[in-house]
Order: sequence, then C-alpha cells, then structure tokens
Amino acid sequence: MGGRLPVQGLLQHDQPRPMSSPSRAAKGALALLACAAAATGAAAQPELEAAPRRLSTSTTCRFALDGMVTDVNWRRVHNASSRWCRIRFENQMAQCCSISNFPQGTADQCDESKCVADCQHTHMAALCPSFGQACLVRRNPFTRTGPFADIRLSDGPLLQVLETFCVPSDCNNGPDRDALMQWYNVRYRADRSGWQANYDQAVLECDSGILVIILATIACIAILILCVPVLWFICVAPKERGRTLVSQAEMNADNSDAVEPLDAKSTRDQFMGTGQQTLY
Repeated sequence: MGGRLPVQGLLQHDQPRPMSSPSRAAKGALALLACAAAATGAAAQPELEAAPRRLSTSTTCRFALDGMVTDVNWRRVHNASSRWCRIRFENQMAQCCSISNFPQGTADQCDESKCVADCQHTHMAALCPSFGQACLVRRNPFTRTGPFADIRLSDGPLLQVLETFCVPSDCNNGPDRDALMQWYNVRYRADRSGWQANYDQAVLECDSGILVIILATIACIAILILCVPVLWFICVAPKERGRTLVSQAEMNADNSDAVEPLDAKSTRDQFMGTGQQTLY
C-alpha cells in the first residue's frame, strides 16, 4: 500500500492539461489581418466585376463581329478607307501643329480646335446596312495608352479622328454597344498597327433613329393634310347658279310610260273639223 499512488491522484496526473488561450496581442493581430483581407476583397470585387463589363460582349455579338471582320467585302472597303484616312489624318496633323512626327505620334504647338480629321467613309457607310448599322467612332490615335504609352509628353494625344464603324445587328443593344469598342480594341489588336492600333478611349456614337421616326411622322401627316383638298376637288362638283342640270324633255325621254301633254288649241281644231265633216 505504501508504494502505490492513490487512484484519484493518478487520474488527476494523467489528464491532459487544457491549452493556454492566445494572448491579447495575438488576438489583435488576427483581427487586423481579417479586417485587411475583408477590405482588400471588397475593393477588388468591383474591379473584377467591372472588367468583364468593360471588355466582354455577348456571345452572339462576338460571332457577328467575327463574321463581319472576316468578310471579304468588309476587309476590302476597310482597307481602302484606312488608306484614305491615313492621308487625311497626316495632312490635318501637319496643318494644326507647328511640329509633328506622324510615325512617332508626337506633335507640338497644336491647335486642338483644328486637330480633327473627318474620315467618315461613304462606301463603308453604304456597306454597313449589310451587317447592321453605320455608327461614328471618335478616338485619339496617339493617346498615351496601349502601344503609345511610352511616347514623350507632347500634343499628340490632342489629335482626334472620326471614323465610320459598322455595328452588327446582334451588337446593336445597350450593353454590347458599351463594351464593343473595348472588345474590338483587345480582340483585334494584332491586326492593327501604328495610328490604327489604339482604340483604348474610343467613343461609339450611334443614331437612335428617333429623329428619322419623327420626320417620317411629320411627312405622313403633311401628305394626309394635302390629300384632303385634292380628294374634295375630285369628288365634289362645284355649284353653278341658274343652270338647269336636267330639262323636262330629258326627264320624259328617260321615262317611256309618261303621257305627253296635249296642246289645247290643236285638240279644239281637230274636234271642230270632225264636227263639220259630220254636218255636211
């Protein structure tokens, strides 16, 4: 008995000790890390959600845009309009800037009000209805983004060009139009170079068609108003005072059953003549 430990003491000795609770400093550090992670996630979430909205279009819009860009007629007209616009844009740059370097995209002493090249192409506008709608794109080819991000500070970003851009019918809706330029900028960047490469800040402007509807409605109303007096003149005969439209003889001729009026004098003479013959 003397060499044995009590059972109660043995049980208390073998029981595991409870883990010590973390210190206040550790708790504070964990709380700060949790707050920082939550704040970072909350700040990054809008960017992650906004990026697809800015860069992505619907699947049907992508297929329609790919079909248009790979179309033989579109590529031919686009090539012709790009060559023509390049000449106009470079000439406009030389006129509005005292010092200009078109290949490098730099210029100095430029008048911003004159540095706008109108490259709206008639043939491209005529071709666009085959795919959708002809719209206008405003862009600054030498903006300090994309391929021109490393150019030196100059008046080059002030230069603006107006181009005709075809919006496919499947892309002609609010969300797809908002993302179309950014998607076109990223998706087909490899096919463009030089002053055509940068569509980072391009603005797409499409006619909603409200003005055309209003003008058409006004024209229809004006035509209806003009038709009223013409129909009145054709269908309603003018009145003529003192003129007999149908005489009594014409009315009797039309009525075969009518009794012709007898002259009183001729009837009397015929009766008296008949009487004389009877007396003699």
